Amino acid sequence: MGTLELLYIDDLVNEMLGAMLGQEHRCGYDGTERVEGYDFCCAPRTNRGPMAGFTIELNRFRCSHDACFIHNLADNSFSKKLWSTFQSYRDFRKPTYRLESNTDERGSLTKFLGTPDRGQVSIDVCKPGATKGNHWHMSKWERLLVVSGTAPIMLRRVVETDEDDRLVDRRSCSADHCGHAQRAQTLGELMMAATQRSAHPFAPLVLDEPESLEAMAAAVMRLHSTLMTIGRCYTTDATGDRTALELGRVESVLADAFSTIFGQSPADRFADIFDQATYVAEHMVKDHIFDGNKRTSLVFALSVLRFAGTPVVLSDSPEPKDNQYYAWIQDLVSSRRTNSELAEELRCGFVAGTGDLSLV
Repeated sequence: MGTLELLYIDDLVNEMLGAMLGQEHRCGYDGTERVEGYDFCCAPRTNRGPMAGFTIELNRFRCSHDACFIHNLADNSFSKKLWSTFQSYRDFRKPTYRLESNTDERGSLTKFLGTPDRGQVSIDVCKPGATKGNHWHMSKWERLLVVSGTAPIMLRRVVETDEDDRLVDRRSCSADHCGHAQRAQTLGELMMAATQRSAHPFAPLVLDEPESLEAMAAAVMRLHSTLMTIGRCYTTDATGDRTALELGRVESVLADAFSTIFGQSPADRFADIFDQATYVAEHMVKDHIFDGNKRTSLVFALSVLRFAGTPVVLSDSPEPKDNQYYAWIQDLVSSRRTNSELAEELRCGFVAGTGDLSLV
């Protein structure tokens, strides 16, 4: 059985840099065997092994992609170096892989990543009202990361009847320790890991009926009028042609955000409702449709989120420099932050599971 001695490229480069600085390693050779000496510069760290062993390791790497498996790649280990080399030669024209999902009336459970000695990461989607668990662990320990929704997690020791109840949402984690029975019941749709979203409570709104767009545009006009009155702004009431012009521009902005265009629905154009709300606020404020554009655009975006059942609450400090609403709309107008960053702030402000839309 043949053997190979491999020198990782990073180790070679480090040795070359050291040699340029007068910090090289030296050795001699007796045939092909390295011995003590000073005749040659050498890299002291190489990996020697049978060719069959390298082949087996490379085949494991190749299969691990489709199996959603992560190897134990400790720092400076040969496995990590071989893995890095393997990745350099992979065909990235086909980067996707299929996840196997187990589904039933309660939702689904999908293995996302696995390791040889440290467990796995799974994506657990629970339908509203579903109960999962009702089992106990002899040696397994779990940590649940809630990405969306709210659910009570009940833990109890097997020999006891009292339950430790905790309400978890996307701002918290709940750890299920060894020796506890676990039961989870969802109040809303619950996801246990970050993954690409399909149509669910955060999906963008789609308003393809003309009557719906007209009603929403009329609501924007009423909202603007109310805000001007509350804010005691001195502005000329829009009448006649000006009113028709403002209404037409509002309808145009709303159609861009909420309607299917050239076969692409809002679900195809926006990541979620927060991305959509940011888009409509940006176009409404930058089109300069009204006096008081910024406040109308901000309140309308928040109203859309409230209507969609995804209310957002940010810090409403009386000091403008500390007020998140003020900073959000100012950054939108000035393009100080990207739309993606502004949409992410709305996601972080989502009031999960409160059931109280009056917070907005």
